[in-house]
Amino acid sequence: EVRDLIAQIAEPLTKCYVDNYDKLDVKSRVSLIELIAALKDPRTEPAIKKAFEEFAKRPRTSADEADIKWAARAMRDMKLTGTAGAMLDAFQKLKAHTMLGGVSYRDMNEAMLAMPQASWSGPLQKVLEADVTPPNPKEPNSVDEYKDQLFWQTAAAQLLGEVKSTEAVDSLLKVILDPSKGDVAATALLALVKIGKPAADRATKLLNGEAPELKTYYLAKLKAASGGKDAPSGDPEKQLAAVILGTMGRTDSVA
Repeated sequence: EVRDLIAQIAEPLTKCYVDNYDKLDVKSRVSLIELIAALKDPRTEPAIKKAFEEFAKRPRTSADEADIKWAARAMRDMKLTGTAGAMLDAFQKLKAHTMLGGVSYRDMNEAMLAMPQASWSGPLQKVLEADVTPPNPKEPNSVDEYKDQLFWQTAAAQLLGEVKSTEAVDSLLKVILDPSKGDVAATALLALVKIGKPAADRATKLLNGEAPELKTYYLAKLKAASGGKDAPSGDPEKQLAAVILGTMGRTDSVA
């Protein structure tokens, strides 16, 4: 009886949400997408996609406009690959420090981890390129920006590990080599563990002095973190390379 009911209402409710997104008041619209998500029926995909697309076009901050919260739960349950791109776009616009971010970021993270896509690798690497500025309690905006970057970059690093993106090895290594990204480093390191041999090979090159671009990057970040003081002499990056290889625990790194 429940299946028969869903068969009758799934498509009409979906059409109502898609066609009247801009006409419905916020409370009715969010209640509608919540109901649609609860059906867990693939025929509702156009509504789920619409929620993500509209948020990406005009990011909200109010907890009342929680369309993407319910859309993310639907994605977690149904893994609608056709809407994966729209969900990624919404993820990149969701600011964790906002009221909406506070009630939605976990659902978004869980949904993406439930269906990691190899096609996300390029955009997620770009997410990791953003600088992270340690928060200054005297500047509220800096705290908000830090929370946002921590959410985006931690999720990006985790997902890159899940899809075992060999192209992201340098991006993940740079997270670990950047002192300002200490709160993301453990997640980046775990991602490298999941990627496996390609990551170990690159870390070995860093240890052996065969990755000059990574060394240059590390020294520049050390200098910036110290307020412009010269970076330590010698090869400080080798210690981190050894830590990475040790944590990975691969027998082919023993030598």
